[in-house]
Amino acid sequence: MAIEEPAEAYTWLDRPVAPWACLAAWALATALFFGVLAASGGIAIGDMASTESGALTFAHGEPHCAFPANVHAEAPLYPLLAAGVLVVTRPGGSVPFPSGRAMAGACDHSASAVRLWMAHSRSVQGVAHVGLIVWFPLLAGFVLVLRAAGRGRRRSEVVGVLVLAVLPPVQATLHTFFHPEDLLAMGLVLGSLAAALRSRWFVAGVVVGLAVTAQPFALLAAVPLVVVSPSRVRPRVGLGGVIGVGVVAVPVVLVTYHGLADAFFSAGTFLPTPPTLIGILHLPTAALGVVSRVVPVVGAALLAGWARHRMGDGVLRPDRLVAVVGMALGFRLVTEVLFWGYYLAAVAVMLLVVEMVTGRLRVATVAFFVLCGVFFPLVGGGGPLVNAADDHLAVLQVVLVGWALALLSGPLRTSRRPPWMTVSPGADPPYAHPISAGRCGGSPLVEDR
Repeated sequence: MAIEEPAEAYTWLDRPVAPWACLAAWALATALFFGVLAASGGIAIGDMASTESGALTFAHGEPHCAFPANVHAEAPLYPLLAAGVLVVTRPGGSVPFPSGRAMAGACDHSASAVRLWMAHSRSVQGVAHVGLIVWFPLLAGFVLVLRAAGRGRRRSEVVGVLVLAVLPPVQATLHTFFHPEDLLAMGLVLGSLAAALRSRWFVAGVVVGLAVTAQPFALLAAVPLVVVSPSRVRPRVGLGGVIGVGVVAVPVVLVTYHGLADAFFSAGTFLPTPPTLIGILHLPTAALGVVSRVVPVVGAALLAGWARHRMGDGVLRPDRLVAVVGMALGFRLVTEVLFWGYYLAAVAVMLLVVEMVTGRLRVATVAFFVLCGVFFPLVGGGGPLVNAADDHLAVLQVVLVGWALALLSGPLRTSRRPPWMTVSPGADPPYAHPISAGRCGGSPLVEDR
């Protein structure tokens, strides 16, 4: 069933573009992402041990030492993917990799042994550059969710991917500290939203489950996705999520158990406590764990439940679904013990998706992106303004996180549809039919009851 959109429904971002323009935009965005990263000083090696130690031990056949108990490690999906690349690229050349004996029986010396090997083999940069692969799942997820929402093959896709490439928080995940797993998780979260918008709920569950194995904060996207899904498909979403987690976690558990719980719960990040909103409370470690990890999940579930109760199936409208998941991811930043610039990557990406789905790029949103770059600069190292922000971190946290949540909440605070969703009385909304992504939809959803 073809649905024609009235000419007046278009904004500048809604104008269709040729397929070659989309391909050119992807290529230019990729060049921008790599170019800006290189121009600002290249990939950081801080925190590399949390992912690359596991990746190297997997790649060199010592998986039992991938998660040593005495070292904080990240969730396993990125180390597994990086290991596959490292098997092919083999940085370090012919320098022998430490054996299990060199790492000690319980892998107590594995992290230090891997660091010494990287230094001796001069492979630090070669290993770090593997992290660049996460740009591609992020780019793919961004394009997929726009096309599932009916905003693909338009100027919104072209502008969106170019802005995505230069977002300061996105760049900071590889520049400030080495945390490629954050971008991998966000690409998978966007992919799960794209599947949900196309009513492929089982696939959505599997993909968001994989996102959790990349970075546990993706649980803040998984919970709302389950809550807002129609009751008849909710078991499929949950089953898919269990399969997505299990397909990665079970094999890892079979070959290594050292520190795996820490990789998922990140207990090592609770101390020391800087002057953030939670840090200034000086809570004991156990309480910090509950407040920083459990409270955001509860808040995400409550937000999704409220949106489902208030809007019914209307919460599945593309802009609203993205807004709910984006706000849920933002709840983590309210209760987070630490507050680094790259922590803002998830909400920045979701905010950009909301803007492109609604066919606009507000001045307030651009200002938020700019402020992220001002207070967490990629170059220069700081200045009086940055130093003042460091001394009043809780204030900066309130301003930036509050700003992001306010912008993300827009689609939930109004019943007004974006211009391209406006239809004649009695007609079906354009996103209620599985039309080609280049025209009006691709997401068979149900409008407000």
